[in-house]
Amino acid sequence: MRMLRSAAAITLVMATGCATTVRYSPDLVAGQIQRIGAPMPGKVLVHTTAEQDAYVYSGRPKSWAGSAVKAKIPFGELTREIALKTFEGSFSGGAVAGRSARDTSGYSAILMPYVTHFDYLYRPSPGSLVSMVADVRIKLRAKVMGPGAVVLIDKEYDSNRVVSKPTAGYLPKVLGAVAQTVLCDLMGEVARDMKLAVLQQAMAAPAARPTAPVYTPPPAYTPAPVYNPPPEDLPDPVQVIPDPVMVE
Repeated sequence: MRMLRSAAAITLVMATGCATTVRYSPDLVAGQIQRIGAPMPGKVLVHTTAEQDAYVYSGRPKSWAGSAVKAKIPFGELTREIALKTFEGSFSGGAVAGRSARDTSGYSAILMPYVTHFDYLYRPSPGSLVSMVADVRIKLRAKVMGPGAVVLIDKEYDSNRVVSKPTAGYLPKVLGAVAQTVLCDLMGEVARDMKLAVLQQAMAAPAARPTAPVYTPPPAYTPAPVYNPPPEDLPDPVQVIPDPVMVE
């Protein structure tokens, strides 16, 4: 009877399955963030919508192995947090999250990232009879705008197939780790392209023209006064006394 109950329970699990939720791991992400060169001057706005922030992937692996457990991965939260961690070290002013892109005057770039594709499977680790790996693929869309709403980047980044570390334990644990690691790598590619695009835009911007000096006319011409030397001191006139006339 117990064996029948156990078999029935297993059949129920296989039919209905169960779910596990991957949690955002700040410590794991901190160790995987890529620093692309020295920080550039400026600040980044990570722009997401409420719908994007709330997005949670829910699905089973493409393999028979592990198919009884459905994985739930909060890609909206992971994408936003990993973007903030990546760009806080890429620009001197760091990065902030926001849901409004109306006033962009204070930012060097506005990033709009979201996951467009995810699939995974479990398979045996090469050369092992007991260990398994999680095999994932993620596509990340990144749109970047510069000052004046100029589109600098509009590109989809594809991780291709990436495998986790081997494990003989709980497979969803390594699935969560490799998913966050791959997102960090993709965001690092975005950061490299963004810094280059921002630099190119700054170099292409026309240099400010020097302001022409204001013309100030010379003062009206006033002729110099004519120099009149003072009269010279003349000696007193000499009185000539005529000789007296002699009368005989």
